[in-house]
Amino acid sequence: MSWFNSLEILDQKITIFLNGSHVTFIDSIMWAFSKPIFGLPFYILFIYLFFRNYNAKNAFTIILLMGLTVGLGDFIAHELVKETIQRYRPSHNLEISHQLNFVNNYKGGQFGFVSNHATNMSVVGLLTFLFLKKTYPKSWIYLVIFVLTISYSRIYLGVHYLSDIFGGWILGIILSLCSYRIFKNLIS
Repeated sequence: MSWFNSLEILDQKITIFLNGSHVTFIDSIMWAFSKPIFGLPFYILFIYLFFRNYNAKNAFTIILLMGLTVGLGDFIAHELVKETIQRYRPSHNLEISHQLNFVNNYKGGQFGFVSNHATNMSVVGLLTFLFLKKTYPKSWIYLVIFVLTISYSRIYLGVHYLSDIFGGWILGIILSLCSYRIFKNLIS
């Protein structure tokens, strides 16, 4: 058995375990965490903090750059990575899908590597930290919890493997660091 097959089996076992911890009350919470509306209060707070800590021009630049970075991450994750690699989501993997619990019968699209949610939330979390770290150095704790919670919800719902999440985080981190460098070059 190759190391890749071993990793695949481990990924499946982790997903079955995390998805199997299903409780009706938590199902509703995880479902809510995966919805775009969940992040709205946080996004409003981040925008407020950008305007509080930067002049209007720089705050607008940050928001625009973050929006473009999320859009680029979403495009790369879905159109380039998912459609090229075509790794079935756990919910579409015939080997394990029968062992999973699906909240509201949600199974997501056919392919899952890399997770768009993980990509986008790592962009939002890391860029928010980078732009606010001088004023709020401990904000990373809350931002990591924010990213982890949304990312975990995707595994809990049975629509992503842990490696899908890691891949999304890596993509999001790379894009965030590039975007942050662009911002620093724009304002210097």
